[in-house]
Amino acid sequence: MTKSKTLFTLITSLFLFVLLLLSPVAYGSTPTEPVTLTPQEYATLKMNFDTLESTINNQLTTINELEMQLKNSKTLNERTEERISTSIELNQRTENAINRGTELTAKARADAERAKKLSLTKSRDILRTAEERNQKKRKHNNEIVNY
Repeated sequence: MTKSKTLFTLITSLFLFVLLLLSPVAYGSTPTEPVTLTPQEYATLKMNFDTLESTINNQLTTINELEMQLKNSKTLNERTEERISTSIELNQRTENAINRGTELTAKARADAERAKKLSLTKSRDILRTAEERNQKKRKHNNEIVNY
């Protein structure tokens, strides 16, 4: 089977080589005879060439403008990405500050409650002590008056 494949490949290659030698040379590769144009044909050809050249120049100008717009868009996009990144960072800092503020507020409230309770307890103790002194003084005064 491999011999038949090799033989087929050889025959095909030879056939293509012979076809290549017998086929005419590609159009345009051999020198052509000079072409004579009438003034009208020349004017039309020149006008078409000028139109083509103008179209090409317009397209190049458009391409340059589009490249400039693309460059500007990329620059704006980069700036926008930087601003978004900065904004995200600021939002995170703000959130952290708010969380810290909330923690400090809760701690301050707890401290205020403890201080209030402590103050109330001290005030009760002071009042109790003052009442006890007053009672002792009244008792003492009553003893003096009754003596």
